[in-house]
Amino acid sequence: MIVYGVVIGLLLIYFLRGFKQKQPMKLRMSADKQLPEADAVTGSDFDVKDLSVHFNYNGHSWEAYEALGLPAGSNWESVERAFKKAKATMDAESKPFIEAAYQAIKKHSN
Repeated sequence: MIVYGVVIGLLLIYFLRGFKQKQPMKLRMSADKQLPEADAVTGSDFDVKDLSVHFNYNGHSWEAYEALGLPAGSNWESVERAFKKAKATMDAESKPFIEAAYQAIKKHSN
């Protein structure tokens, strides 16, 4: 029993002395190196078109193209194809959701 106590004591001393906290690395920021200034970009130089169409259904906001399984901004033919396919394969409970997504894209494209 005394041997176990001595072994545990030696292990404790070994672990307590062996783990010293390392000093953190110094941050060297030299002022002699300057980065070039970035040119400012104004928003009036180009047109941005938002491709996503959002609609509300059952108290939540949804992205219409994503609901139909399409990438945002897809053409009208692929929207109609995806809508018909989804309407044929979904259960009756999900059809109003798909219909709302289709109507949102239709309203947005006009």
